This record gives sequence, structure tokens and C-alpha cells, in this order.
Amino acid sequence: MGIVSFPNHLKAAAKAGILVADPTAVNFKYQLVAAEFATGLKESVLVGLGSDPLPQQNPKISDHLVEKSKLATPLDWYLKVNITKNELDDDTTGQLAARFNGVAGSYGRHVNKRVFTILNAGDGQTYDECYDGQDFFDSDHTDPGAIYQTDQSNENALALDAVNFNTVFATAENVKDDRGEPCEFSFNTLVVPPALRKEAFNIAGNEWLFGAANLDLNPWQEGLAYIVSPHLDSSAWYLVAAGENVKPLIVVWRMRPYLVEITFDPYQEKGGLFTAHYHARYIVIYGDWRLAQQGNT
Repeated sequence: MGIVSFPNHLKAAAKAGILVADPTAVNFKYQLVAAEFATGLKESVLVGLGSDPLPQQNPKISDHLVEKSKLATPLDWYLKVNITKNELDDDTTGQLAARFNGVAGSYGRHVNKRVFTILNAGDGQTYDECYDGQDFFDSDHTDPGAIYQTDQSNENALALDAVNFNTVFATAENVKDDRGEPCEFSFNTLVVPPALRKEAFNIAGNEWLFGAANLDLNPWQEGLAYIVSPHLDSSAWYLVAAGENVKPLIVVWRMRPYLVEITFDPYQEKGGLFTAHYHARYIVIYGDWRLAQQGNT
């Protein structure tokens, strides 16, 4: 009687499925609205500085940069891939190796879901607060210690159409930095659920201004894209400055997905059960609220 062992070529496939197909290397939609940050600590305080001061004619005027900080504590995420002994014995086409190649994609899809779910929530009660202590989408944002202390909003309750989109777009472009200067971010991405795909296309993809009495050109036909996510509420939509180096959300990675071990349970049906155990640590947090406007919930 021989000892049951897991084939070496499948062990290699189990590892390669993670090492080769890194979830961040796949073109997931979340990468348009979330920046990624790797940390070597179990808790990280992410620190950002406010806007640089503008030149002054008076050499005696000095200014300081406003510090913004946010604590990030990555969470543990586990994944198991089960293969019976009978499946292993009967595999003559290499399908079992292909099963492992989807592991990284599973993690990537999970991050994608988390990003759009958290964007959709936008509140501090469910997914923690923004760095300024407010809900991410709120009507009274101010940066602690900032020169500019007037409340600002990135929260709207408007159905998606050309008129309301223009209103939200103008609001986004008028947002000011911590010194009271316009941010001038490039708001170039409309984020919608499947129910609003048609409205998004009419705004972002139509050559002519949809609904206009005359053949007016669509001012957003160039420079504005849209993405569709099923993880949003059916009436929710967002305008995002996706072309900036920073993003409205942040994915903080403590550990990328990796294979922990492969175990065998001989007391399961179909000859026993092999289980590949995977683990990763990451969390999605809110970044700078100025980079996203909520059109509607």
C-alpha cells in the first residue's frame, strides 16, 4: 500500500497560480478608483501632505503643509481549493492545473468587489471614516488644521441625466484644497451600476448631447469614460478623477496571496480530499474625498 501524495507538477501549478497571475497585474476595474500601497507592518499610518503654497511677493510670509493621516489595519483573507483523490486520478487533460490558475483571479475579483462596495457605501459607520473624521461622502468636509475652513461637499442626491451630471461636474471642479485654491483635478470617469449603463453611454459616449432640442455637440464625448460595476446600488452613480496619481480609495497590502500548504483528508468521499490553503492580508480604505463626487445613492 502506497502513501497518497500530491503530484509535484500540481504543487508547482498551485504556487504558480499565485506567483504568475498576481491579482494586481490583471486589468481589474477597481484600479481606476483605488491606488495600491504595500506595507510591511500589521498597522500602518498612511500620511499625506496638503497642497503646496503658491508663490508670494512678500518674502516674510511662510506657510506650512497640512498633514493628513489614516490608520490602515489589513485583514486576513483565506481561500481553499478542494480536489478529490478520484479527480486527481481521473485527470487526463490537465484541467486540475488550470483550476489553480484562477486563484489569483479570485483574489482580484474580491478586491474589485470590496472597492466598489465600499465606494457605494461611502459612510463611516460601515467601512470606517475618511481621514477628516467624516463620512467619505459628506456635506461638511474640512481638513483639520487647514487654512481653508469652509465646509465642502462631495455628496449629491440627483438622478443621472445630462443636466444633473453637469451640476455634479461643476461641483467637482469647484472643490478647493486646504488653502482655498481650486484643486483642478481631471474628473474623467463616470462609475455606474448596470441599470444606468444606457444613461452613462448617452453622457460619456454619445457624439451629440442627449435630450437636447437641437443637434448640440456633447461636451463630454472626449475625455470622459464610464465603467459599470454590479456592486453599486441601482440608482447610485459617481464621478471620479481616475487619471490622477492618487485615487479616492486605497488598497493596502500587507501580504499578497500565497500558498500556505496542501493538506489531505483520507476520510472524505471519492478517495479523500486534497485542499490547497491560500492566505492574503489587505484592506480597502477611503483616501481623499476630493477625488470623487457622489451623484446619487
